[in-house]
Amino acid sequence: VIEAYEMSGYKTKEFSNAGSLLEVIANGEKPDLILMDTDMPGNLSGFEACERIKKNEALKEIKIIGMSGTDYKQKWTEAGADAYFKKPLSLMDLLNKTKELLGG
Repeated sequence: VIEAYEMSGYKTKEFSNAGSLLEVIANGEKPDLILMDTDMPGNLSGFEACERIKKNEALKEIKIIGMSGTDYKQKWTEAGADAYFKKPLSLMDLLNKTKELLGG
């Protein structure tokens, strides 16, 4: 997925867990979009990280695409995700949704 984003001209950064992502955001880095899995290493799920970002007034405009191997569309919607994909997913659909969310 990262390679597809980079080949499409997007700058990417990968995090090993949701806590690392939230730490970078807390230190002032504000991504345009976050692609996040439901199950992540560490103590935070993708749902929890998404909720924390979307409940923060300064961060709620960050677009979040949730994804999972299980049908968790409702849970991602409740967490505040802007879009959801069930794996396996179509890279073309994912890139098209990204372009739509980012207004490009």
